Amino acid sequence: MAIKGQKFKRYSETLKLEAIRLHVEEKWTYRQINEHFGIQDKKPNETIDAKITGTR
Repeated sequence: MAIKGQKFKRYSETLKLEAIRLHVEEKWTYRQINEHFGIQDKKPNETIDAKITGTR
């Protein structure tokens, strides 16, 4: 749940597509992708992945 005044991070479309490409084609884990791009939370990757691949 969001906290009042909380700032949400936004990621560029190119970063999102590259993250999904790494996950699908290169078989990188979400943890590896997060460390590579400096993403704090793993949930954005799973959500983006689900939207692109049609799973969930």
